[in-house]
Amino acid sequence: MRMADRTHRSGVVAAACMLVALALGGCAGGGSATAPVGSTPGGGTSTGGSATANVEARWIAPTGAVGDDVVIEYALLDPDSDTAGLTVEYSPDGGASWFPATPAAQHPQHEAGPYFSTSPLGARHAFVWDSRADLGAVNAIHVRLRLTPTEAAGAGKAATSDEIAVINLGRQDPDCDYAAAFGELVLSVDRSGGFVPASVARNHVVHTRIYGDGKVVYRTSADGDRVIYAGWLSERQICALFKLLAEKDFWNMKDSYRAQMAPTDLPSARVTAALRGGRRKSVSSYGGAISAPPGYMEIYDALHAPPLEPAQPQRYVRVPISSSDLQRGYYFGAEHEKKWDTPSNWIWVAGGGPSGADVWRQP
Repeated sequence: MRMADRTHRSGVVAAACMLVALALGGCAGGGSATAPVGSTPGGGTSTGGSATANVEARWIAPTGAVGDDVVIEYALLDPDSDTAGLTVEYSPDGGASWFPATPAAQHPQHEAGPYFSTSPLGARHAFVWDSRADLGAVNAIHVRLRLTPTEAAGAGKAATSDEIAVINLGRQDPDCDYAAAFGELVLSVDRSGGFVPASVARNHVVHTRIYGDGKVVYRTSADGDRVIYAGWLSERQICALFKLLAEKDFWNMKDSYRAQMAPTDLPSARVTAALRGGRRKSVSSYGGAISAPPGYMEIYDALHAPPLEPAQPQRYVRVPISSSDLQRGYYFGAEHEKKWDTPSNWIWVAGGGPSGADVWRQP
């Protein structure tokens, strides 16, 4: 090779090396530079990677009450399938302030990183948060979590959870023996039956459902079945309801009451309660006060809004179910987001849809 050619090629290599050094932080031996696959967020290989931070985080779970080690499921989307880093933060006050989330590094579901795979459709991962390390032994109902993916070009699109109840303190009243668990139905009240059109029966929703983690789903007499609400009750409020049940001798009532002279085609009032350990009781009264035993209607009325006074009420105005929803056999939504004219046999399933989303669907 002629000297001029060697000199020219050496200059080209040096210039290329300077560019690589700026991008990757070094150049080995004044010649070529290499970087391990995945060593830099956003760099698919030493010769590729996104020019912009187009990675996006998608929240999957949890969506309800949690405690201790919290398994956070998420997906990372990137059209170029580059690797990405991740920053996880928590807010104890509904998003007013944010702090780094402590990982439960020894948990078997925790993925430590530092970099994670992505895909155009979303690569699923899990971060396990040690909530007790960050929050301590408390019950907090205004916690939010935020996932921010990063690439070489910077931060991508973050995913922020809705408010989550973190139950790290446990039962405070030893005489209040309901099960403080996510998804555990501990109290409900409803009125059903009677002479009503089929469309009314199909769109009916239970008046009130109270869960062990404090979540309450309810409707009001003013809005009827057209609007569904969701909110939160404190342990003190739930315990007060269980104490009312005990005072009115609910646990010794018969399962059903009906007066001999009660008119036909009246709706029945029903109260259901469940204690920790599986003890469950449901009491119905045909025609409500017409047949109810002493104290029953006080219980029934106490389980309705507004006496409940839930915190953080969310109002959902029901929209009609679409033909595509019916054809697909499900639609996305929280428990209080049941659409109008949903088939009567459809059920709500937490995490029962694609990517672990909450859905209303055919059983």
